[in-house]
Amino acid sequence: LTSFKDNLVVIQPQGGLDLHSGTALSQTLCKICPQRFSCWVIDLTHVDFINSAGLAALVTALNLAQAHDCRFAIHNPPPSVKLVFEITRLDDLFEVMETLEVDAPLAPDLDREATIAQAA
Repeated sequence: LTSFKDNLVVIQPQGGLDLHSGTALSQTLCKICPQRFSCWVIDLTHVDFINSAGLAALVTALNLAQAHDCRFAIHNPPPSVKLVFEITRLDDLFEVMETLEVDAPLAPDLDREATIAQAA
């Protein structure tokens, strides 16, 4: 699922983040790249596992965001995903947040009902 609010885009992968879903994530990001958002958030609340292909997709997403002068953050990774980040030392690379209630440009009143597209 992909939600948009002001200059914030929130992408919510579902299930596992692997080769298939990582490719879908990359395709979703490529579609929104031409649009101007100041912050991209990957909400991992509903991701139950991640493998190397999923990690590669997140690193690619981070690079895309940086290339477009966008803030990039991971939201609410479950313990199993956090562990993978720690083992691979990617926890130092990604901004990880437990809540979307942070300073600008993230909006505390993020409207999750504004679903625009679904990343399959």
